[in-house]
Amino acid sequence: MEEKEIAKPDFTEFLWKKGKCCICEDPLKDSKQINFAMLDKLTFWKFPGWGNIFAEKSGDRVSGRALAVVCDKCYHAKKRGEPVGEIRFALEVTEEMKEIIYHPVEDLRDAPPMKLSSEALG
Repeated sequence: MEEKEIAKPDFTEFLWKKGKCCICEDPLKDSKQINFAMLDKLTFWKFPGWGNIFAEKSGDRVSGRALAVVCDKCYHAKKRGEPVGEIRFALEVTEEMKEIIYHPVEDLRDAPPMKLSSEALG
């Protein structure tokens, strides 16, 4: 008997359908792209997160820092130098990609500075 491979949901598509901007809280469905912002806040959840493969400490290489998602309107306003609000939330996505949990940034612990390895600095 042949096993069928279960298709995983597309993360970008999931965010477009169910996500909201972590600044203005508008739905992401009207954005043409998904804009991530890397926060220097520590996560206590699994996904999503970010790290840096060039970090000196192994703990900084894994995805232990929080991410936010920003709509096109806020992203482009910021690029033009127009005032936009602060990032208010970091997002957590459940393993099955069924739910997005928004964590207030002020509730998260600050991440310590990340030192890059001397090889990365070249």
